[in-house]
Amino acid sequence: MYEIENQKALKYFKGLATITLIFVITYAACYFIFGNTFSIPSGSCFAVILVWVIGHVGGFLAVQCQIPALLGMLAFGVLIENVPGDLLRGYQHSWAVHIKSFGLATILMRAGLKINYTQAFRQAPWSVVLLGAVPVFVEGFLDAAIFNTVRYFGKSTSLSICCCMF
Repeated sequence: MYEIENQKALKYFKGLATITLIFVITYAACYFIFGNTFSIPSGSCFAVILVWVIGHVGGFLAVQCQIPALLGMLAFGVLIENVPGDLLRGYQHSWAVHIKSFGLATILMRAGLKINYTQAFRQAPWSVVLLGAVPVFVEGFLDAAIFNTVRYFGKSTSLSICCCMF
């Protein structure tokens, strides 16, 4: 039994070492290609990568404590912002808008992928149809109206273009 656990730990360590080595080589290549943006103490990309790594460490520790990973990531994000020593001095706050938008889109996409659509369709079929089909048809008909008025394609051509978009 000890042998099996030792093999699992060795396999985990080898995978972690491989990922770390790939990361270090990639980071070194980016530093030599792009220059000071990737510099270790004050580079913008270094600060973003540091936030990402610290967030994932917080998520891992939160899962080990049996709480959602997102809470651990948020807690460690707040901690790293308030740690003395100015670890994030290269962090450009103009990047934060785009990073937050990407994070929100990822969270919403993952939540949508976890929905059991067959069960939802059995419980409330009209709600699923309305939430799934109505936005598509409204967008299609609005696009057809815009094509018809702006480009003067004609009604049949505009509708056929928008039907291809479905």
